[in-house]
Amino acid sequence: MFKTITPLVCGLIACFATVGLADENDLFSGVQSGSVFVDGSAKPTTTATPITRVTSIESLNEMLTAAGFESKVVSPRVILTKKTLDDWAFSVLVTISEDELTLGVTIPLSTLKDESKLSSKQLLKLLEANQKHAPSVFTFSTERKRTELYHIVPNESMTGQKLRDQINRLAVLAKDTSDLWQLPGGNPKTTPTSTAAPKLTTSSLIGSWSAAKSKTEAIAIRFDAGDKFQLVYIKSGKQTKSSGKFSINGDQLQLVAGEGVRLEGKLEIASATKFTFTPSAAIGTLQFSKATVAK
Repeated sequence: MFKTITPLVCGLIACFATVGLADENDLFSGVQSGSVFVDGSAKPTTTATPITRVTSIESLNEMLTAAGFESKVVSPRVILTKKTLDDWAFSVLVTISEDELTLGVTIPLSTLKDESKLSSKQLLKLLEANQKHAPSVFTFSTERKRTELYHIVPNESMTGQKLRDQINRLAVLAKDTSDLWQLPGGNPKTTPTSTAAPKLTTSSLIGSWSAAKSKTEAIAIRFDAGDKFQLVYIKSGKQTKSSGKFSINGDQLQLVAGEGVRLEGKLEIASATKFTFTPSAAIGTLQFSKATVAK
């Protein structure tokens, strides 16, 4: 049953380790922390090792990618990404400070080419908002001629999840305060999308997908018609296979295997060939790419 997707996973990590085969009768016998599926009674005993400090644009880019963002390097210290929230699409700039002690998260808001139209009343509202929402800060950049929302994050024990959480919080604040930063006669850099995001359906995932978590850990999964899935998970030379039913409810993907073991988390489809799945903080975000399975 798993003949078609097993080579998919093996190919991901063959260059790093020799893959051994586990006894297929031992599937789901004693779910351990670090395995793909975690039952309701199991408590993770390990967490991801945080990076002490982000000191290069390459490591920042990798961190954002691992957190499920599509990012683009725009300068030696700045990366551009995007955060979609409800009907809003926010551009987000993440900057490494020159002394590498902090990371700056900035959301460009409304552009105003004629600064004379910026009233003192509007500025006063932004100052009042700063007192309420500190340490996040609203400002007007005379250089870039736009309102901006930014937050400074200490560059210590940083992880992709921490950075993602901060971007999410800032995007929520920008959405909830849009009446403050949208300037009269301004051109919003961040505007509601014209249509709502399409509803996610199980048919969106039909096909074979793969994700590599590390040099010795990888996952391949095949979604079939009838809401069925087949999964192969390899970690440190051990291979585990499972199958069951899957469903999508809103932005939540749920996989249910034998004996009621399940995995559930947020699903984000980036394109026809890429999606991210975040089942839990312990497992982290899995980035899947669609693969062509050899016949």
